Amino acid sequence: SEMCIRDRDIVPNPIENAYFSDPVPGNYRAQVHLFKKRDDAAARQFTLQIRDGDKVFTQRGSVSAQKPNWQFNYQYEGK
Repeated sequence: SEMCIRDRDIVPNPIENAYFSDPVPGNYRAQVHLFKKRDDAAARQFTLQIRDGDKVFTQRGSVSAQKPNWQFNYQYEGK
């Protein structure tokens, strides 16, 4: 879901959840894009967590006006 899809519904710490009930083994890509600069030029920090069974993988990143895109690739091996 897109938590901040409308300008009038802005929240200070948005959370996005994606869930796959039966994912197919393969390469998955998570992307973050700074859609709109809303205030100062400071970078926006975020945390990506991937749960794969009992394992949790954590990646931290940031996006800014100078670097508005970030991506992470994850290889899912299957159950």
